[in-house]
Amino acid sequence: MKIYGIYDTKNKEQCVRVGTLQEILKYFGIQVPVKSLNRALHYISNRYELVYLFDENEGGI
Repeated sequence: MKIYGIYDTKNKEQCVRVGTLQEILKYFGIQVPVKSLNRALHYISNRYELVYLFDENEGGI
């Protein structure tokens, strides 16, 4: 399971949330089908930076 971090680029790069992509979208209240995922990520990218951190299945960074 891939883990991502979301950072607020307008608030000194503060980490807002860490979790799976689905958890991050849920945090922002975005419910989209897979086809609209790029559109949802574009919405987030106007203020936030999504960063891949690690894969839980691989045991770390």
